Order: sequence, then structure tokens, then C-alpha cells
Amino acid sequence: MPRTRPTRSHVPDFRAISRELRTVANGALFEGVRAYAEDERDAFVEKIELQAFPSFQRILYPESGTNLSPQWLERKERAGADLRTMIATRWYLDHIRVFTRKARRKGEPTRIRIGFHPRVQARDLEGKIQDITLSRVALYNEYGSLDGRLPARPHWRPHFGGMRSRAGKARERLRKLIRDQILATSTLRRKVVVR
Repeated sequence: MPRTRPTRSHVPDFRAISRELRTVANGALFEGVRAYAEDERDAFVEKIELQAFPSFQRILYPESGTNLSPQWLERKERAGADLRTMIATRWYLDHIRVFTRKARRKGEPTRIRIGFHPRVQARDLEGKIQDITLSRVALYNEYGSLDGRLPARPHWRPHFGGMRSRAGKARERLRKLIRDQILATSTLRRKVVVR
């Protein structure tokens, strides 16, 4: 019987494959969630521009026929501002952004959120900085003021509620994106069959 030389094992290094899978999956997941957040941010801003929220269409002041007081509408008109709810100077709309904070330590999640930078302050109709952040303005408009002078105009909660209902389809798209990314990674394709 002829002598044969021993051959190297054909069993792949599971730890190396696992690390590579995790790296590819996390990168694809981050990009997919960020793209979903950008799309939702754009849809949210568009809904505000179209005044598509029921609270924006509710007539709270019969004398103005809108949810804005006649005095406020008059001030906006004098300043040449947009008369729609939450739009006046576009400062509010233009600062609704997607923020990301990558994980700094192992095990810490990467965070992606839609909102305002915590230090951006509101501006008045003339563009002067006010002593209140946009986050606080959003909160007051969302729930109204305790003294009743500012009625509630919910727009964040309805939109984010809708995001939750659309999350199932988004998860399916993310799964497919991760799968496609893994299959596109040549070293993994040779080592693993993804189903």
C-alpha cells in the first residue's frame, strides 16, 4: 500500500467565520437601520409640510378657522412667515435630523434616533435665538402647556406610532439586506452557505 501524506483539515475555523459574520451583519444592520431612519425622517417632515396630522387640522380657533390663534397668525403674516402649523420659519423642520452614536464599548448598542440636537435653541419670527431648546418646543407642542394657553398638537407620537406598525416590514428588509451582504462577501461565501 502506498504511503500518503497527511492533508490539512478542511474544517473551517468556526471562530474566524463567526467573527467575520458578526462584522458583516453589524455593518449591514447599521446601514439598513440608518437608511430606514432617514426615510422616516423625510416622511415625518413631509407630513408636517402637508399638515397631515389630525391635530393640525382640528379647528381650535373658529375666528381663524385653524388650530392657531388669530393673534399668532397675524404676527406670522406681518413677519412674512409660513402660516402653517410648526413651519413659520422652517427652523423647526430643518433641524429634525437623524443622529447616530456608535457603540463605544463592547456590548453597548449603537443608537440611531430622529429628533433635534439637544443644544439647538428655538428662534423667533425675526430669527433671534430664544432661551428654549427645540426639543422643549416640540414637547410643549406635543402635549400642550399646563396653563392651557398652548393647545396640544401631537405629531411626534402619531408618527412614531406608525413607525412601530411599519417595523415588521423594515425588519424583513433588514434580514434580506444582511443575507445579501453576507453572500456578497467573498470570503464568507466560500466558507458558509447561508439559507
